[in-house]
Amino acid sequence: MKKIILSRMYVGKILSDDNMLGHEIINLFKADDGKNYIHINGKGEFKHKYVDNVLLVKKVTSKTVEVIAKASNLTPIWQKSKEEWEEIQSKITYGGVGLKKLFPNGHYFLFVHYEVENMVFPKEKIYLTYDEKEKDSEFCIYLPATKQSSKLAANSQRNIFGEDEKGKKGEAYCILSNLINDETKWEKENKTEMISEEIEKYQEKSKNFNFLKLIKREYDELAHSNMFQYMLSNNKTLCERFMFEILGIKTKGYCSIRREVADIDLFIEDDNHIVVIENKIKSKINGIRHDIHSDKYQNQLEKYHIYAEKQAQERNKKTKYFIFSPNYNRLNLKGLEKAKEYKIIKYDKLFDFFRRNKSCIAKNGVSDKYYDDFLSALETHTQIKDNENYETMLELFIKRIEQNR
Repeated sequence: MKKIILSRMYVGKILSDDNMLGHEIINLFKADDGKNYIHINGKGEFKHKYVDNVLLVKKVTSKTVEVIAKASNLTPIWQKSKEEWEEIQSKITYGGVGLKKLFPNGHYFLFVHYEVENMVFPKEKIYLTYDEKEKDSEFCIYLPATKQSSKLAANSQRNIFGEDEKGKKGEAYCILSNLINDETKWEKENKTEMISEEIEKYQEKSKNFNFLKLIKREYDELAHSNMFQYMLSNNKTLCERFMFEILGIKTKGYCSIRREVADIDLFIEDDNHIVVIENKIKSKINGIRHDIHSDKYQNQLEKYHIYAEKQAQERNKKTKYFIFSPNYNRLNLKGLEKAKEYKIIKYDKLFDFFRRNKSCIAKNGVSDKYYDDFLSALETHTQIKDNENYETMLELFIKRIEQNR
């Protein structure tokens, strides 16, 4: 009776409690002995035999999860006697600190369920869903709605898909098995690192501190839209270069950049053009957060288009439409009304533009201090992976290690 476990990462209070460190953070690092171990989230006793693979996932919506990593070739520790697994766990350390010191508030003393021989990350984003709206999506893998899949991203911290007692394989199990065995989907090498290596990177990265980190708004769309408006409105040269290099519009003289005009993030108007820009920091592909592929968003696209076209017609101007998107987002606008009118611009292109044009800041314009913080905030969204939850846990993990050394 083979089984596949989907174990939720980033659960419980860890995203709201500054002192709560989820046990599953160890899943993403090698221990000091160079081995990978994983903790399977979930309440109650763990007693699932014949597990071949574990997929580490994180919730995206109530019906969709993103696959973070695949753990294969598992050696169960939980099946040993209490004395044996306590002895094994007493020898496992991260950054020189043992598990009991790292997780002193653990309700269960079983911190590690499996030793893992092979831990790999996806080559590209993988989403699992039982949302009927995403059934034909090119980005999501659809699992037929069953009692088990219906718990996929609800309150369940782990989901088990497997054969029944007669060896019959369910459709969802077969789909997951095909995904796991498809070598084109996964990195060939184990790229997890020891926490000591990550601490060095974190300390170096922490030097590039910006004010959005201070107020915990690095992933706030409104904050970034406000910064775009502020930077461009306060520097005519920067604005003209932005219009030409990023938006493909040659403009001189009058140029107005406003926020939330008819709910549009950035509404830009010069002598000849009206420009609509939607800035979607937390938008996920195919409406995973019901921003890009839901009926509501479809109505928004159409609404913005109708409004801008009416304004342009009254003023005899041309229109252009854009969506600013972090590199970790894969936007699917297929089938959406007026989607073809919108051009997607990734944050790495925006970051590169503002970095290259830092020297054009006017003497009486935006201060260097604010501009450097702005660049640092933009760079966060040039990464391929969405690291918001990961960085929250990593920071707590590092603090816990340093406190107990």
